[in-house]
Amino acid sequence: MNNYKVLVICEAIFNKIEKERHKEEDSFRCNDETINYRQIGNWFFIGRENYDSYPEMPSCHLKFAKTKEIKVILIHRWTKDKSLKKLREADEGKQFKIYGFHTTQEKIVDKIKKCDYRVIDELKKNELNKFLTLLIHLIAHLWLPLDIDLMGILECWNDEKKKDIAKDYLKEVLESKSANYYRQKLANLWYMVVKGKMDDGRWKIGNKEKKKEDRRLTMECGGKGKIECVPVPPKDPNLLANGNDAIIDLIDDEKKKIEDVKKYWEILLNICGLDYENDAPFNKEKIYPQSLIFKSQDSPILQFMCLMDCKIQKLNNGKTIESADVEEIFGFDWNKLNSELEVTDFHSWFCTLDECLNRLRGKLFSSDE
Repeated sequence: MNNYKVLVICEAIFNKIEKERHKEEDSFRCNDETINYRQIGNWFFIGRENYDSYPEMPSCHLKFAKTKEIKVILIHRWTKDKSLKKLREADEGKQFKIYGFHTTQEKIVDKIKKCDYRVIDELKKNELNKFLTLLIHLIAHLWLPLDIDLMGILECWNDEKKKDIAKDYLKEVLESKSANYYRQKLANLWYMVVKGKMDDGRWKIGNKEKKKEDRRLTMECGGKGKIECVPVPPKDPNLLANGNDAIIDLIDDEKKKIEDVKKYWEILLNICGLDYENDAPFNKEKIYPQSLIFKSQDSPILQFMCLMDCKIQKLNNGKTIESADVEEIFGFDWNKLNSELEVTDFHSWFCTLDECLNRLRGKLFSSDE
């Protein structure tokens, strides 16, 4: 039975509590301000103050919540309103579970007015679904430009009269990019999936970096150019949809026990070129690029990103794109991935990634789970 304390910050609900239940007000002082509240059992209701007009109000609300030993805070937010973000930022120690809602969500509001604890699970589920959907959207847009370009290049390459156009198209895609451009995109993907652990710009396992020097794949890139096919750090540390959680953080312990959730999570790691140690697929401290795990082979997606970076390096060294470069890209061997995934080229890899993410989301937030 739920008996923890909840704070609701909403002017409309605060006023209705008084009208419908004839509850008397109580008050507390904060920064020379008197703030009124009403209490029904373990639920506390405060009228919503505008955080833009009263920048000290978030800390006052958190101070009140701490005094009353409140565990969960529900805050009304308007469209494009930053109240939820400001309240969470003020909670530096992450002492509270804080969720936002809109007064247009009539069923949600009705449950809050009735002090129905089930609304908290509903708000949590809605928020996690929203975050995961946004992350999936960001991941799709991470790879969509390359997918479109490669399909366009392939279409030209398959036409004998347009092979020179295909080479020029590939050159246009690659030129003026940094020599680790595509590996950085892959690192961004890893960060959004597991918030990959980087120390001093390197992936590490525990306190000791586990990389065998002779395992590193070196690619010749034309002229004097060559690259070591090793992971690189993500370009932007602020990649995540809500600023904090990767996909792995959105999967709670109960969901991890669902067989289909575990199945699609392990498939997702494989597609992304990630592996895990000691049968611990949900332990982010034991998830690493496949090239850093002794028992794993270098992942096809990492090798393909290395290949694309190698072609960039070739251009940066003053060389040009040749027919052999186009053939190498479209002749790349993807067979090291699980054959059941039916990945034969970058386009099918991208489609498989997107399908797996959406299947995982479906298993996490299906109504029958």
